[in-house]
Amino acid sequence: MRDLPVDNEIYSLNYTQAAREDMLEILMYISEELDAQQSAERILDRLESDLGRLRENPYIAAVARDDYLATQGFRVLVSGKYLALHKVDDITREVIVYRVVYGKRNLEWLYP
Repeated sequence: MRDLPVDNEIYSLNYTQAAREDMLEILMYISEELDAQQSAERILDRLESDLGRLRENPYIAAVARDDYLATQGFRVLVSGKYLALHKVDDITREVIVYRVVYGKRNLEWLYP
C-alpha cells in the first residue's frame, strides 16, 4: 500500500509543455473562436484552482477509467468540461500534469 501524504505536506505541481500548450489552446479557442474572453478566463481560473488542490490532496482525482492510461499510472481530475491527466510521484512529492483535454474527446489519440 502506498504511503498517503501526512496532513499539511504540500506536493509541488508541475506541468509538461504539452499541458501548458493544451491550456493555452483552450484559452485561445474560447476567447477567439467563440469570442468569449471572460468565459475563457473563468474556465482557466477554475482549471488552475482545481489543479492547485492536488498540491494538498494529490489523490483526490480518480484513476483513469481508460485501461491503457490506468496501467500507465494516470489519474484524471475533472474540472468543468475538461480533464487533467496527471501522475503523482510520492518519492519526489510532486504532481505532474501531462495533458488537459476536453472531456468528451476520445483519449486514444494520447496512446503512443
